[in-house]
Amino acid sequence: MSGRNVPRTLANDAIQQASPAFGATRYRAALSAASQHLAGRHGTVVVVTDLQENGWDAGDRASVPEGTTIQVADVGAMPANLAVTAVRVLADRVVATVHNASSRARDARLHLAIDKRPAGDATVSLGADQSSEATFGGAPRGTAVAVTVDDPDGIQADNARYAVLGGASPSTVLVVTGSGDVNRDAFYVQHALAAGTPADTAFRIAGVPAAQLASWTEDRLAPHAAVLLLSSRGLERHGRELLAAYAQHGGGIFIAAGPEVDGEVVGDVLGAGSTLQIAAPNPGKPASRVLAPADGRHPVFQAFAANPASLGLVTFRNAARVAGAACQTLARFTTGETALVECPAGEGRAIVIASDLDNRWNDFPLHATFVPFVHEVVRFLASSRPHAVDYLVGDAPAGVPRVPGIAMLDAAARGAGGVRAIAVNVDPRESDPARLSVDDFQSAVTRLKDTGGVETRGEARQQEDQQHLWQYALAAMAVLLAAEGVLAARTA
Repeated sequence: MSGRNVPRTLANDAIQQASPAFGATRYRAALSAASQHLAGRHGTVVVVTDLQENGWDAGDRASVPEGTTIQVADVGAMPANLAVTAVRVLADRVVATVHNASSRARDARLHLAIDKRPAGDATVSLGADQSSEATFGGAPRGTAVAVTVDDPDGIQADNARYAVLGGASPSTVLVVTGSGDVNRDAFYVQHALAAGTPADTAFRIAGVPAAQLASWTEDRLAPHAAVLLLSSRGLERHGRELLAAYAQHGGGIFIAAGPEVDGEVVGDVLGAGSTLQIAAPNPGKPASRVLAPADGRHPVFQAFAANPASLGLVTFRNAARVAGAACQTLARFTTGETALVECPAGEGRAIVIASDLDNRWNDFPLHATFVPFVHEVVRFLASSRPHAVDYLVGDAPAGVPRVPGIAMLDAAARGAGGVRAIAVNVDPRESDPARLSVDDFQSAVTRLKDTGGVETRGEARQQEDQQHLWQYALAAMAVLLAAEGVLAARTA
């Protein structure tokens, strides 16, 4: 804390003026804000929470000053809840995924609206803690759709999900390989991306040799919806800088860290400030391993919500060592190694898998799960581009209200031209009722040692004693960020 006298009434007023919102619960952000207010001094931080497990991203830890007391005020588990977690608009139907977050079987009654006009109803029977799909037949015509579920006693914010009609036109994905011949170097990826019917969008594919990127410009790379980096052979500095600029400006990159990718070469493809590290597999005999999602609610696993065990049929024989302080672990192997991470890169992002996509270190391409996995990863990466039409509340473009619904975006301001509709939805991970224990929560908090002298610590202790009441209130105000999901659940 700063040591200046801050009226307790100001802190209380700030708490009273806090309002519920639709953002996701993020414990690390809340505790970091509280630590900044503590400014190295001891204090008490009260976390008002329902202890939702997804409030910690996989591998998350928070740091607070040594001596800080963390008090967890548990408001209890969320109520039995039905949530619409996904909507897919196809040429001849609309498909919605609904999740039953309760301990008993339930029937879910869903309703489709197109441009706010009723367009159909469906009923789905769901087992305890299960997801299923509801299909609304007929070719949708209009601008936007909304699917809602009847759930008056559950969380209201996830009762509706929105999608834009005509917003899933084919996009070009650039595949970077050794020779640029995707039919030879990326056979399985090529066919996975091309897979689709008129009712389900496929992706256009372009190939380029890694070495040829040295002659490209940012303008030539920018239009691609996403970049798949499958080989670093011949990837020179200009090519790496080009990829870094693409990511920094909102592009999405998928890196397959297989035998064709040199970790030392690609270490800077996300920018100079990236913490991504890729190293060769541990020496020794390859061991069989299976991929297990650490965060099953992440969009890249959306296609497997109803049957996540299907990913466990894939056998990985070898894996690179992937790490990054700023990267979120999305999946691990059963050997404990990191399997899949998401890394930030300026306005863009990257997904890195610790293996190849060409049936050399694993048999993933031979399984039915390969095609939807590749599609979901590319869709997720492409959603960071300016042409995206589907956003989470926390990722909505500037000027768009941070509430679920259909919004009109001035695309001209983003260099795309015209005004277009976009869909803004709550994070489907917020509908997961899994809870932490208080001990698990506390174990994710690291106390940083105080490096100051005895005299400084004594002064801080004296100031803390004098200012305890307003310090307590101000810290509580900061951790209201973590209670945001709770407030929304109770008042939305």
